[in-house]
Amino acid sequence: MNQNAISVRGLSKMFRVYARPSDVFREYVLGQRRHREFWALRDISFDLQRGEIIGLVGRNGAGKSTLLRILAGTLDRTSGTLDVQGHISAILELGTGFHPDYTGRENILMGGLCLGMTREQIARKMNWVIEFSELRDFIDQPFKTYSSGMQARLTFSTAVSIDPDILIVDEALAVGDVKFALKCYDQIRALKKKGCTILFVTHDMNSVNVFCDRAFLLERGSIVSEGEPKEVTAQYFRLLFGETKPVAGIAQTGTGVSTPDRAAALRVEPGKNPSLKCLGDGGADIHAITITGLQPPNVFSGGEEITIEIDFAWDTDTVRRLIDERALNPNIGTGIAFCDRKGNYLFGCSTLTTGVNVDPRRGRRALARLRMKLPELVAGEYFATVAVALGTQAMHVQLKWYDHLIHLVAQPARPSVDFYGVMRVEAVGELTYAKDP
Repeated sequence: MNQNAISVRGLSKMFRVYARPSDVFREYVLGQRRHREFWALRDISFDLQRGEIIGLVGRNGAGKSTLLRILAGTLDRTSGTLDVQGHISAILELGTGFHPDYTGRENILMGGLCLGMTREQIARKMNWVIEFSELRDFIDQPFKTYSSGMQARLTFSTAVSIDPDILIVDEALAVGDVKFALKCYDQIRALKKKGCTILFVTHDMNSVNVFCDRAFLLERGSIVSEGEPKEVTAQYFRLLFGETKPVAGIAQTGTGVSTPDRAAALRVEPGKNPSLKCLGDGGADIHAITITGLQPPNVFSGGEEITIEIDFAWDTDTVRRLIDERALNPNIGTGIAFCDRKGNYLFGCSTLTTGVNVDPRRGRRALARLRMKLPELVAGEYFATVAVALGTQAMHVQLKWYDHLIHLVAQPARPSVDFYGVMRVEAVGELTYAKDP
């Protein structure tokens, strides 16, 4: 038996883009070209084996949805060959093929027919779909009255009810709650054990690393990386945030302070990226942030002792004015705070919290060093915010604030299933048996 569920060779897709709707008519009648060509996919080739789970990642507009639609048979290709072995069930977008005015029960019937099931097969699966989706109380209400999460539940439950040979999922689980998402992943694992091939698009790189056997990175219509999920997701982050170049030490800052040469470091110079959004009242600049102690420079497992160096400057006239106007303590400080991908701040430190006083009247620029031991966090993506403030921890004014400036990835050496929440806390257990009364 052929071990490939899907084989693609030289697949390309071109769309004709017209500036105005009337150009379509003019091109057809006059025979004059009035369109420009947009190649959403160019010369893509790959094989998906039976029983594999493959993650498809890429930036918005990279061509992911176009590729999935071609594989699912809802969009024609411009060139190339496509060989599909088995029955495909696809969830390309929320509520695909479901009618907003039909009830949930009616949409299960219609969705099942679209997937190639007979009415008898759908009748046998009806109760399973309703129970799996946990929508029994709403199943006879119109689909348009469902929340996006409820629509995702019914869409997914119907799609997996046929036990497909190939399952294609395009971000359909992103809107569901965590409990149902876990339930869906358990169902996907069960399908894999039966030999089902699963291809899904997601922006959750932790799911790709933990869940997938392989991953593809799509960029501008071409596959630019293929292989181990962690290698592919690392390349994806480089596309999003740029290359992290190792630096040997830090150059003179103009303050008479320098640092010795050392191993590769993560260095960010926000002033060289005009697209970065910064907040604050002004009167300060952050020239560079350098983090040493990580290998690779943006990956940590927990327990690493890192040094954060922040090269910052301030305008003395602005600082003096703010001190007088707002009765602030004449102390300027800088710090870093770490948050998860949802923006929840987890930990951080600053010159203010570590007792380092910087008198803004003594100069215009300084290099602050902060040392910390990183905690062990659940695997995933994290970000660092860097800021300069004037005053004290209790009462201060933010002068410059770069939100989510630095991207980091947590890859714990130990599994995260043996602790609760997002952070591991070292604990010791003891037990004493009580005497019988």
